[in-house]
Amino acid sequence: MDNNSIDLSDKEKKLTKQVTVWAVWYEDKFGWGEDRDPAFVLDAFLTREEADAYALAKGGPIDINAGKFDGQEVEGMKLFELVYLNELPVERVRELLKEAESKKLI
Repeated sequence: MDNNSIDLSDKEKKLTKQVTVWAVWYEDKFGWGEDRDPAFVLDAFLTREEADAYALAKGGPIDINAGKFDGQEVEGMKLFELVYLNELPVERVRELLKEAESKKLI
């Protein structure tokens, strides 16, 4: 997989360091040891509420107060981290930046 950061402008890269998102990670809670699939991001949102709703729709709650769902985990982080890890398509990164700008978060 190509690194998404090469597709972003310098301005976009800088802005990703200013935006906090809530990532919904898929966590393989069904396999054991080496049989487990690696975790990956399903999507990211600007609010914890949006991320929790998405995770709840994807699976049932295990412990909603801890941000853990059946097969998903919700975690807050800078958008830059997801770009660096190459976890989101560049188009989704740009959508989140545009949404953050429209909400005057950046």
